[in-house]
Amino acid sequence: MEAKNANGFTPFLNAVKSGKEDVVRFLLERGINKDATNNAGKTALTIVDEASHIAVYTVLLNYPQVISIGVPPQPLWQHSTQPH
Repeated sequence: MEAKNANGFTPFLNAVKSGKEDVVRFLLERGINKDATNNAGKTALTIVDEASHIAVYTVLLNYPQVISIGVPPQPLWQHSTQPH
């Protein structure tokens, strides 16, 4: 389950990028490496933020022992609501 493709995507990162909430949850429940990065150094939270998959983002943020990246990125859908 930890094998990477040519771009460094694990099955977990592919599921995150594709917005497959059920697969992301399934893999998390089986102990997948939540801190995996692709060849560009992007984590699951970075990837899901770029893809704007709200349901997957919610799963990642609410899952026990959430991804340890320090401060999570601000979701794209919140950028327009922040005062400048």
